[in-house]
Amino acid sequence: MNVISKTFQPGSIAIVTGGGNGLGRQLCLQLAKLGIQVQVADIDNEGAMQTVSFITENGGKAQAHIFDVSNPKACETCVEEIVNTYGKIDLLISNAGKVAIGEFNDVPLESWHNIMDTNFFGQLNIINAVYTHMRQNQKGRIVIMSSVAGLVFQPLTGSYNASKHALVGLACSLFSDAAPHGIKVHLVCPGYIDNTNIFVNAESFRYSSLKIRDILVNKIRGFISPEKATRKILHQIHKNKFFIVFPFNARLLWLLFRLMPETTVRFSYMLKDKMLSAKMNQTLK
Repeated sequence: MNVISKTFQPGSIAIVTGGGNGLGRQLCLQLAKLGIQVQVADIDNEGAMQTVSFITENGGKAQAHIFDVSNPKACETCVEEIVNTYGKIDLLISNAGKVAIGEFNDVPLESWHNIMDTNFFGQLNIINAVYTHMRQNQKGRIVIMSSVAGLVFQPLTGSYNASKHALVGLACSLFSDAAPHGIKVHLVCPGYIDNTNIFVNAESFRYSSLKIRDILVNKIRGFISPEKATRKILHQIHKNKFFIVFPFNARLLWLLFRLMPETTVRFSYMLKDKMLSAKMNQTLK
C-alpha cells in the first residue's frame, strides 16, 4: 500500500456512498489506513456508524452522513457540509446500489423505478453535486461503481442490468468531459463479490434472492471477497486505469460478449435454468 499512498494522499477528503457494509465498508477502511479522512455515506444509519467506529477505533478519521442518494437535494446538502468543513473533496467513490430479482412480467414498474433511482440516478445525483466543486478546484477523482452486469448481463435482474449499463455510458461520457478540468474518472465493473448485503436486501419477486446467491456461489465459483476487491480497485486506480474489470471470470465473460454477443446472450438460458430451483410460489418483499 506504500506505492498506492502516492495516489491517495494522507489528509485527502473522500466520500464513499454505500459505505455502511460490504465493498463500500472495505473501501472506507482501506482509505482510512492510508490517512484519508473518510466521509461514510449510507441510508443505513447503523451500518454507517459501525464503519465510522471501525475506522476511529484504529486511529483513522471518519464521519457518517445518513441520506438517500436518490434524493438530489440530500446529496447537495451532504456535499456542501463537507466542503464547508474541509474546503475540498478529493475523491468520490459512488458505490451505493441495490438489486431486484424476478422475471420481467413479475417485477412491477415501481420496482424498476426504485432500482434506477438508486443505482443510476442516485450515482448521478452525488456525482453532479461533487463535480461542481472538483471543477472549481481543477482536480479530483470520481470512481463510478458499475458491475460486469453493466458490460454483459445476468438473468432475472433486468432493472439491475439496465441501471449498470447506464452507468457505463455515464462514465464513458464523463471521462472526456472531466479530463480538461483535472478530474480523473474510473469505471469499476466487478464480478460477484461475497459477503455483501445486496442479496439480503434485494427486492425479490417469485424467486428467493438468498437461494439465487447460493446457486451462483456453487455454479460460478468466482466470488471475490470485499477485501480482495478493494485491493484490486485501489491498485488499478493508482495505475490510472479507466476500465477496471475483475476477477478473471468477469473479464472472460466480457470478452466473450464482445466477440460473440448473440451466443453469449443465448447462453443465459442455461444459467437461468440453473436458477429455477430458487423459484417461489409467492412474492417476497
